[in-house]
Amino acid sequence: MDLRQLWKRYQVTWDFYDRLCGGTPGDPKLVEGWINARKPKAKPADARSLEELASEVVSTLAEVDEEEETKINVFQRLNGDSGMNGLVMRMGNIRSHIKDCARVISSLTGKIEGEKSFSVRAINGVYYPPQVYWIPVLDQDGNQMTKAEGVIEQPVHFMTPQGKRSAIKVFEYVRDARLVFELWILQTLKAKAVVSVGDLETIMMYGAVHGFGPERGRGEGKYHFQIEEIEHGKKMELLPALKRNSRGPEKVAVED
Repeated sequence: MDLRQLWKRYQVTWDFYDRLCGGTPGDPKLVEGWINARKPKAKPADARSLEELASEVVSTLAEVDEEEETKINVFQRLNGDSGMNGLVMRMGNIRSHIKDCARVISSLTGKIEGEKSFSVRAINGVYYPPQVYWIPVLDQDGNQMTKAEGVIEQPVHFMTPQGKRSAIKVFEYVRDARLVFELWILQTLKAKAVVSVGDLETIMMYGAVHGFGPERGRGEGKYHFQIEEIEHGKKMELLPALKRNSRGPEKVAVED
């Protein structure tokens, strides 16, 4: 069995209606706790250690003033690595979004007796190319964004053993961003996709309203999407930000 028999490939574009927010703590000292709070209950056999993940995140943080670093959540950045220079997003974050949306839809639709549930099919059947780790955050002209447009300041209130406390959450944001990425959909031996393009559209119709990234509850991160099948033997079109220096295992283009 070759690549064409096992996977059906799609290019997906998300165009954000307004603001997309960064959600990584700007203070390197907070990164390890932030990752630890999001780790799975059981560590996969091939997963990297907490220290390795923390080191990766810290290496992609923007430099901020020492007095501000503890209160701001930022976009991750690459400076020339993998041909990218500017704001980036992990493909793992996008797959997590797809899985979360599939779980919600599955809880509402149930399943047919003897068949896998919608969420199980999506979780086990929707992946991204293994050589792609980062994708650039683009503007509407297809150029990689190099800096955030501004910050959102949001007061929050919470209870502690000492009583009620207040704080300010601060998030970097960009407007009218675009994300372009490739998804691989698992196929059966009879070349039937485990998750159809209609299923993908259903997931993203929910996700587009639910929102992607931080501050979804305040209406941020909503997007319009487009899904296009990639013909066998063709590369996904390289983005302008990657054409200048796309090399090695991290490049976005994938050939069968």
